[in-house]
Amino acid sequence: MVDQLRDVVGPQVIVDQDVIASYTTDWTRRFVGRTAAVVRPGSTEEVARIVMVRLTCDPDTGLHGAPGKEGRSKREVVRSLKRYVVRKVYRLLPRP
Repeated sequence: MVDQLRDVVGPQVIVDQDVIASYTTDWTRRFVGRTAAVVRPGSTEEVARIVMVRLTCDPDTGLHGAPGKEGRSKREVVRSLKRYVVRKVYRLLPRP
């Protein structure tokens, strides 16, 4: 998937684990996440293309199907994918 993401955003796909650590470690340094890459899109168009790459490559996102699969329209698939992304982001937000 990293190669496909590089096709979208070029050098803005970071795979150096030392650099990634600054994205996956909280300010207290008590909590550390894991990821293979960090993607830094420069526009909303790139974000949309990244989501589509993930739709085709990632098993979790791929569960949302493709247009025509299971009789869903492209609009329904995009709506489902938007909900998926919002849920993922919501879980990452800090709780008061």
